[in-house]
Amino acid sequence: MKKILLSALLLAGAASMNAKEVVVFSEDFEWIEPWLGKSVVDNIGLNDQNTATPRYETIQNEDGVYLRNALWDKGYWFYGVKSDGNPEGSLGGVSVYAARNYLKFGKTNVQTNFRFNPTEDAPADAAVMLEFDWCPWKNGAGVYDVVSIQIEIAEGNKASEVAEVIPVAKWEDNQKFEWQHAVIDLDGFSITKDTRVLITLSDDLWGTEGVHRYCIDNIKMYYLEEESADDSTVFFSDNFNWLEPWVNAYGLGDPVGTNNPNAEGLSIADETATLGEGGRNIFQTMMDPSLVADPQYKREDAGYKTRIYPSAAAYYSFIAYDGYLRIGSDGHTGGLRTPEIAVSEDETELYLEFDWCPVFEDGAYHQTQLQVTTRPGDVQHAVSLTHDLKAGDAPCWKHECIDLFENPGTVVGDKFNCMIENIAEQQGGKFNYYIDNIRISNAKGATSGISGVIVDNDSDAEVEYYNLQGVRVANPENGLYIRRQGKSVSKCYIR
Repeated sequence: MKKILLSALLLAGAASMNAKEVVVFSEDFEWIEPWLGKSVVDNIGLNDQNTATPRYETIQNEDGVYLRNALWDKGYWFYGVKSDGNPEGSLGGVSVYAARNYLKFGKTNVQTNFRFNPTEDAPADAAVMLEFDWCPWKNGAGVYDVVSIQIEIAEGNKASEVAEVIPVAKWEDNQKFEWQHAVIDLDGFSITKDTRVLITLSDDLWGTEGVHRYCIDNIKMYYLEEESADDSTVFFSDNFNWLEPWVNAYGLGDPVGTNNPNAEGLSIADETATLGEGGRNIFQTMMDPSLVADPQYKREDAGYKTRIYPSAAAYYSFIAYDGYLRIGSDGHTGGLRTPEIAVSEDETELYLEFDWCPVFEDGAYHQTQLQVTTRPGDVQHAVSLTHDLKAGDAPCWKHECIDLFENPGTVVGDKFNCMIENIAEQQGGKFNYYIDNIRISNAKGATSGISGVIVDNDSDAEVEYYNLQGVRVANPENGLYIRRQGKSVSKCYIR
């Protein structure tokens, strides 16, 4: 099955579903943008070691504040040492450089390190994790510097202890820059606001001759805190994993995950595709109200209902894939109504969540403008939900979370249901979309078994790609990648 959990923690590994992440330090250096002139570039992302990176004590913002001073004001400390063992310049060093938006350390025969303090105390028994992205530098001929990163922790007035040494990475000459994602377990160290954390070169490189430059970005320290048991009520939930017998029997594909619009699909109305108890096809199975999460909330006569415009045999416009559905057909928009459920008038919160993606063909996406309507009352919610994918973009899922009580006209009762439909204007063309992970509950939360999570709509943010090991990739090609845009994370296939 295609169900792969991706979350905001995906690049560092999935955390327990019963724990929340508590951050005690975070620095992504996005705030240094006002100090970066037009000539400053993202050298790593552009694979460009030749465009100069300005030293941090030479650049000012509009208020005349030097970047060095702004970093010092945050409590950051930098120290440079020459190959003869003497300190470089004044306290704080000078071989610290700014790129867009991260820092570079060191120069020929000078090594520089970076020290900071957590901004919050962690409980004494907490297992704190340190994460950051790093990348060695290379010279104009494409030869990489020898770099080995060392993490040191100093508690209070104690001398620092080495927490971990990241060994020298093997880099081929002229290999593209790639961010490395480090995850360091600081279990056993007391982490408070007085703790000093040092990111530096390993002892065998510190204070030596040669060039050992490196870049640092996206530093984060956190621990996991167990959450109280979830007392939310899930009235309805469907991740379409029940399609597995048809997936296995008919080889159904995953067009979104593999970026293949021609992946094998199966009409839900195919009368020859009868499997499972009672020899039912997919359409007959969808009409089964047992899909409702909890028997106390279901009605025996209420399964899914389908809709298509202009009128046609609606179920013929629904195609099943590896764990999700496609809705609509050429010249027809479509919708899916959830089974009827019993929702008490005493509920104070009610949310509909689902993942969706417009169908893509020939590098273009179908016309989609989703709307949610609830019954009783045909109350409209979240009119004109749209996707920010553009022609040529790799497909990815978008996660919607709709507060159904935001509209004061919402009516609940023992026959409550939601219609999700495409209301794009029918002026000819194609209107298909994929849908997955539908959930109605009285608490916000990512649906279980999500194939790709977008936790926030951040369409103006820069798109970044990572391989499945969490390494940032500047120019992804031919394979599966993690796509991050602002706070949004999804999995996509790029050809």
